[in-house]
Amino acid sequence: MRLSKAFAFGLACLLMLQGCRSDYKDIDRRQFVVTMGLDKAEGEGRFRMTLRGAIPESQNQGSSSAQNLFESYETTAASIGQAVQQVTQQFFLEPDYSHLKGVIIGEKLARADSILKYVDFFIRRRDFQDLAMVAVTDNAEEIIKLQQKGERTAGDNLFMKFGEGVNTEYTPSIELQQIYKYSLTPGITFYCPILRVQGNKITSGATALFDRDNRMILRLNGEETKYFNLLRRGLDRGFIVLGPKKQAGLGIRQGSARFRLRKKQGGLLCEVFVKLEAAIEDSDQSGYTPADLKKMAETKLNADIARLLLKMQANGVDPLFIGLKYWAKNPGSRLDRDWLDELYPAMEFRVRSEVKITRSGTLRWNNNGDRRTK
Repeated sequence: MRLSKAFAFGLACLLMLQGCRSDYKDIDRRQFVVTMGLDKAEGEGRFRMTLRGAIPESQNQGSSSAQNLFESYETTAASIGQAVQQVTQQFFLEPDYSHLKGVIIGEKLARADSILKYVDFFIRRRDFQDLAMVAVTDNAEEIIKLQQKGERTAGDNLFMKFGEGVNTEYTPSIELQQIYKYSLTPGITFYCPILRVQGNKITSGATALFDRDNRMILRLNGEETKYFNLLRRGLDRGFIVLGPKKQAGLGIRQGSARFRLRKKQGGLLCEVFVKLEAAIEDSDQSGYTPADLKKMAETKLNADIARLLLKMQANGVDPLFIGLKYWAKNPGSRLDRDWLDELYPAMEFRVRSEVKITRSGTLRWNNNGDRRTK
């Protein structure tokens, strides 16, 4: 009996000291999927999936070509789970999705289908990162396969567009987990940046807005995207073109917006207070004083922002979460989908902008010998 106990104890110790499990694959036996594209395909409910996987350096020793650092894979299916299983057959290394940086959705698919069913799959699977960025484009496959000069690792050309590299007022970033959270919050809708390929480069400058059914319904152009970002999170850079006659403008140094909602007869009034610090960057502002430029900028901001708010209201989308702001200050109200049908359509908007010019440019002398601020 004593011998059998000693044998069992020794066997248990050997099992605990055993090395890696036979089904465990080391890092050099894995291929890390960094970006995924989803495009609409022929057939009801079918889509085409394109993956870009980074190849471990141990599999490419001595390679001098950046093209050899990644591989693309494609498949067509009716469900995201089926597509993932089908495309796995094309890999020679174990696909690992824990480093997925971006999910790109084709505009045709985003307009035809609710993208929540794809987002829901990523959230449920623990091997997918819910921090992956999401964007919309005309052709997702083209962006996934694009190889840019200067791309050090697979997926950098895309990932750096979302604030990790370049920081611009034309790209509103959003993650998988944010879309999932916003889609579950009654009365609000979400947004995605729109990317496209131009001259072998990925460019941004537009925004896709989604309706309550999680389908793309509206596209904002570059200028509208800039004001959307100003209202949503503020700006620390940018430019206001004071046109249409004068194409010069003011450089934005700091910008923010504040909303105040109050009841009035017949509905709600939404007051939007915009504060902007700007500098005169162009040196050809002859004939205009800083006070003139300040007034021109405030007039333009009031008109452009009001037009954007009315455009979103007319299409029944609330990506600025105005309904959430109203509910937070009015405990008696309800946070539900009726906001988009009852209170939001009848809301009146009033925009008040305040522009402070912190730098007035250069000083020059006019023909009369008087010093003039440019």
